Amino acid sequence: MAEEFVVCISRGSLKADKTEEIALAHGARIIHYKNKKTDWNHIDDFASARNMALEACKNEWAIWADADDVMQPGAEALVDDAIDEANKRGTDLIAFRYDVQNAGLIPLREMVSRKGKCKWKNRVHESLVANEENKMFGIDKVVRIHKPHGYKKTSADRNFAILKDTLEPAPNSLYYTQQ
Repeated sequence: MAEEFVVCISRGSLKADKTEEIALAHGARIIHYKNKKTDWNHIDDFASARNMALEACKNEWAIWADADDVMQPGAEALVDDAIDEANKRGTDLIAFRYDVQNAGLIPLREMVSRKGKCKWKNRVHESLVANEENKMFGIDKVVRIHKPHGYKKTSADRNFAILKDTLEPAPNSLYYTQQ
């Protein structure tokens, strides 16, 4: 599964940690996302950051994960089998169950995409979509668990700031108004 390892880092106001050092020790290629709003001390557009990472990938297929996600035993074989199935079906996007701990959610979530055939959309609560309709399928298995380190009010504040900034030029956006 992991022929290539790309890590996209946005410093924001986060304290310096060893993410970059650890990733480099495992052979990762590091890219840095820079906010469009340079006065913001947090990431300003999750979809843009993810698209930057996706475009940096060199292989045909890419899987995304957050820093606080943990891959499950057997995930590599499940993903490899899903990619084989996607190639047979001619699909570009694969969804798996995503266990979000502390929230009681196990939604079907897009995770694996074919290079150049999918894009992330929405600055916050982003989603990965195939460029063509009906080019996605889902597998009812958990391949990773999201294990955040407790509730962070700063995350809610950050998301609210992004939503507010998004709505100012487009106040009729139903998607963002309902967030």
